[in-house]
Amino acid sequence: MSLRLFIKKLKEENFAYYVIGKGTNLLINDRYFKEVFISLKEINKICKINEKMFFIPAGINSSKASFMLSEKGYTNAEFLSVIPGTIGGAIYMNAGAYNSSISDIIKNVLYLDPLDDLILLKKEDCKFGYRTSVFSKKHGIILGAIIEVENARFKSAPLEKIRTLVEKKKESQPISTKCAGSTFKNPKDMSSWEIVERLGFKGMNIKDAYVSNKHANFIINNGNATFDDIYTLIKNIKAKAKEKLNIDLEYEWKILE
Repeated sequence: MSLRLFIKKLKEENFAYYVIGKGTNLLINDRYFKEVFISLKEINKICKINEKMFFIPAGINSSKASFMLSEKGYTNAEFLSVIPGTIGGAIYMNAGAYNSSISDIIKNVLYLDPLDDLILLKKEDCKFGYRTSVFSKKHGIILGAIIEVENARFKSAPLEKIRTLVEKKKESQPISTKCAGSTFKNPKDMSSWEIVERLGFKGMNIKDAYVSNKHANFIINNGNATFDDIYTLIKNIKAKAKEKLNIDLEYEWKILE
């Protein structure tokens, strides 16, 4: 059954649904969900359009897409190698790293709208911003994007850059731990990790939910942390930032209560 037919069937049967990639940047309640969770991991084949343009499907891992393009000598997508999750999720939140965002290379986004019509949106219609896009306000499904990259001057350069970025991330972030990525978006002209440290939360915990000692904008499940443990911890940080610094920290995670 095609995705469009499946979605139509869910609507006919009045089933609510939620689309996920690899589940990164998600904090999901431990309760039983009646909603149908849809994974797009089978939509994962990159298609070449011309010498510089590719269709990147929503279900492919961002890191895999980056490696495949870099291996062929294409540049400007190396930053995707250190972004967890899939391209669909990256588009949804305009994910980025090291001063680059996926919107930098996007030309169009293929989207299944609420009426189950396939729409090819222009970049300007996607309203990309810092960790946001029009899709966070639309009820539909991102299927992929047309991106534009460049041929590197030296074919080996993109893979070398990936290795540098991966090592940099290993040094500064707790990537070998159980976590959902960066917890809070950075306020204007500030870094969230600095705010969390300033408030004294670095290393603090509620049961097995810990604020990372390596990078304070990461919350780690150090064993058997529950949804309530993690959610209480980040709500405490958010409340204290407002109380002490008058800063409204915004979650980078999507939280399903």
